[in-house]
Amino acid sequence: ITSFSIVVLCAFFLNGKLTFKDTDLSVKKFIKYYTTSSFGMGLNTTIVSILMIIIGFGTIVSKVIAACIVVFYNYTMAKKYIFKDKSWKNQY
Repeated sequence: ITSFSIVVLCAFFLNGKLTFKDTDLSVKKFIKYYTTSSFGMGLNTTIVSILMIIIGFGTIVSKVIAACIVVFYNYTMAKKYIFKDKSWKNQY
């Protein structure tokens, strides 16, 4: 839990500042980020379990497939839900 929390905290600031160029990194946004990241971790575990136990894939193959899906999920959630760009609304 501690290492996951530290990684999510670092990722929040790096994604906010570097990837999405967000200047308002609030506690509310961090809670959203932490929540979606936690769900992503659960999703990863679920996908790996299904692929290994039910489908019979190997460990590495299952983890690679799950990682690809969860990276896409995390990026989409960050872009559309957490760091969404509202600057276009101010133009009109």
